[in-house]
Amino acid sequence: MWPTRACLRAMAYLLMVSPNIARLVLTSKESKLAQVGDGWEAGLSLPGMLSHLKFVRIEEVEGCDAELKLLSFLLKNAKNLEEVVLEYRSNIDSPEGARQFQDKLRLVPTASSNIQMVFKT
Repeated sequence: MWPTRACLRAMAYLLMVSPNIARLVLTSKESKLAQVGDGWEAGLSLPGMLSHLKFVRIEEVEGCDAELKLLSFLLKNAKNLEEVVLEYRSNIDSPEGARQFQDKLRLVPTASSNIQMVFKT
């Protein structure tokens, strides 16, 4: 996944037209792009669209805006999500940045009441 606005919209669309996905594994590509901005998910959230999604793993996480937006979208829409595993890039810029990313992610409201988040450095 390239953390760009177009990529996020494409992923959300693929999830919308593939409602039976139960496991999602992505590898994030390195990005030093500007902020993705708001509204990229407009029109892409339908009731029950992620009802089968139970597991998400993203590899090579760097804690960028696009990753936070994608994870927020998944957390807010996947009502049966059980586990989210984030594997940080080995050369992540700062442990403090990773901690801040985790703190922001924990503040996101979730559709599922039973989510375990695992952070691997």
